[in-house]
Amino acid sequence: MEDILFTPLISVLCSALSSGITFLLTRRKYSAEVDSQRIKNYRDAFEVNKQIMENSIQVLSERVKSLEEENNNLRQQVRTLELQVIDILKLKVGFSEPKNKGRKKDGNISGKKI
Repeated sequence: MEDILFTPLISVLCSALSSGITFLLTRRKYSAEVDSQRIKNYRDAFEVNKQIMENSIQVLSERVKSLEEENNNLRQQVRTLELQVIDILKLKVGFSEPKNKGRKKDGNISGKKI
């Protein structure tokens, strides 16, 4: 009679043990897959952000260069206007000096770029 109860009991215990081990290994495998997928998603997001930043840097660099050129042109125009005002004031006060004497085309006396 012991054999009749002992065999199914061992069978149930082995099945339970096997199920427990399978559950633990499957859970570990699933956890590793989830972590792997998260890492892949982070890497993809990083690449997208990197491309956006590189494009933004390029666009902003071009914009800065354009603004620097515009700023230099405006400085030259301001300098030319200042020199014209000085010439007008000299004429009004009584200092007569030939217009643009010693000045280059851009209105700069020293020859240095403004």
